[in-house]
Amino acid sequence: MRVPDDVLRCVGFIGEVEHRDSSGVSGQPRATGFFVAVPCESPELQEMRCCYFITAKHVATELEGRQTYFLVNAKGGGVIGVTGVFGKHWFLHPTDPTADVAAIQIRFDEQADMSAIALEHFGLPERLERLHIGIGDETIISGLFTAVPGTTRNIPITTFRMNTCEKRGEEGTTPKCRCNSPQPPERG
Repeated sequence: MRVPDDVLRCVGFIGEVEHRDSSGVSGQPRATGFFVAVPCESPELQEMRCCYFITAKHVATELEGRQTYFLVNAKGGGVIGVTGVFGKHWFLHPTDPTADVAAIQIRFDEQADMSAIALEHFGLPERLERLHIGIGDETIISGLFTAVPGTTRNIPITTFRMNTCEKRGEEGTTPKCRCNSPQPPERG
């Protein structure tokens, strides 16, 4: 199965800006995340998308109050540090304080070779049901190795997983979900 280019281009590193000069920004990448495109809420802007970087809540907490950058591939080769964020506010999960997820709105950089996955392409329950996606269907996960940021190019890693989510039980119950690689056959 071929991985769509948008899936490969939606990942980046996040780090604290440690150096800034005419060539851009740099620093030690701290973690990874991915870019998501969300429809604008304003009626006059409903055809436009807002771009968010999604990472772990503990990463956002560690970098709060510091100037951050996102290390992504540059058009034409190399890497670029993107610094354009709207405000300094990280959005956390609205109802579950234990959810290790955070998002911050960023400005898309025209020099960056990156994409944002549209929110409509996520595996939300309504979409999974409408498209008859369930147990046994494959999913693609794209990411980067935190310990190996690129200097000439970030090389995404991908894995294919089998969806092993159980169907939702009684109304009001939480589904038990986890993604696992298919288990190898037992040897006899």
